[in-house]
Amino acid sequence: MPLTDLDRMYISAFAGVSGIGRQTLKKIQEYQRSSARSWSELWQKNVENILTKQQSFELRRFRNLYTPESWQEYLHANTIEVLFAEDPLYPSLLQECQDRPEVLFARGELSVLRDLRLPISVVGTRKMTEYGEITTTQLVEQLSHCGATIVSGFMSGVDVAAHAAAQSVGGKTIAVLGYGVDKIYPAWLQETQNQFMQNGGVLLSEYPPGTLPRKGLFRLRNRIVAGMSWGTVVTQAGFPSGTFITVNNALEYGRTVFCVPAPPGSAVSLGCEELLRRGAIGITTPQEIFAELLPQLSPEEQALLVKGSAVEPARAIIPKSAQRVLQKIGTHSATTSELLDQTHMKFSTLMNILHSLEEQHLIVEEFGVWVRLLTRKYALNHRNKSILPPH
Repeated sequence: MPLTDLDRMYISAFAGVSGIGRQTLKKIQEYQRSSARSWSELWQKNVENILTKQQSFELRRFRNLYTPESWQEYLHANTIEVLFAEDPLYPSLLQECQDRPEVLFARGELSVLRDLRLPISVVGTRKMTEYGEITTTQLVEQLSHCGATIVSGFMSGVDVAAHAAAQSVGGKTIAVLGYGVDKIYPAWLQETQNQFMQNGGVLLSEYPPGTLPRKGLFRLRNRIVAGMSWGTVVTQAGFPSGTFITVNNALEYGRTVFCVPAPPGSAVSLGCEELLRRGAIGITTPQEIFAELLPQLSPEEQALLVKGSAVEPARAIIPKSAQRVLQKIGTHSATTSELLDQTHMKFSTLMNILHSLEEQHLIVEEFGVWVRLLTRKYALNHRNKSILPPH
């Protein structure tokens, strides 16, 4: 059942309370529906049994500052939008993720979200070398020319370089923050953020305005970066690296992970070498990325790539039924039995599709298991395993 304006006002107010995250928001909404209590009752006192002591304290403090109505006025005055999972502006790929945020706070050029095409996340080290900067800049500029929307985390190093490279060629880019959209971290990036906003960038965060950066928030933020993207590209990363958290999130969501091969002997790029050993796809051009992602894309996005000469037209003709099968195989392997259960296709139909995909060199059958080409090393040796570095 769609949310009413009243639902939205109160849910966004609860989301504005520090410490009330997606799980608590879901409990509050479920309690409101099942108890038949009015939102105003819940706002005043009847939601306390759901909250922890700290959350209850934060709610009381928030109520001393705002009413649900005045909170809406504050957001409007600061050009901050609240996006609900059912909204058209909420990233569609993120909607598919089980642990998606209930709401997102957004600032900036929202038309980027309205016409979100080919979102690709580009992530990596904060201690970027000159090689890493050149690699990131060149790759992102080419991705942007092909119509991709660049997603990253707006931290120093690879993140900021990726955002800047996209905007330098008139491309679209989205920054997912580990703090409120009205804050900046570190402080010396303030001018960079101002430029980012002036050039049509978008800031997204699941944390309410006023939230200051804390270490744990960045780890949770990474799942949004991965979840809203068709694929994640690592251009430079050390080992161990926080980048592996984003990579692991991407794999859990069935998304593809790409990695730029490192120059020999580069300590700052040891993470890329490790990712390649563990099955990430090595790439040097956008064409290699899109050739891998193409079967998963919508017909409109496929046409956009062909028009931009990012891939060969012959590779783009993949029926929707075949796309479904490839998506089910994902970055992991799958047996014929598993695919029958997941796709609900007739056996003969599924086998025709599998053999067609095999002839196109998109999948291969090894030991009774169907595996995506270019990722079969990962699928056979690491099926359903994390590729986070060992502790």
